[in-house]
Amino acid sequence: MDKIQDITKVKQYVLSIISDNNIEGCGIMVGDMFITAGHVINKCVNPSIRWNGKKYL
Repeated sequence: MDKIQDITKVKQYVLSIISDNNIEGCGIMVGDMFITAGHVINKCVNPSIRWNGKKYL
């Protein structure tokens, strides 16, 4: 049960990547850094994320 609660706490830091060519991917916020797989970003056209209601490129 503790693992389920831990996942729920972390879930808020997992963000979808938004792109003009509909490439799907996600990453995680760690402090002020966004971490994701390089191949996802490499294939995206104009990738961005939304964090606390603001769009970041």
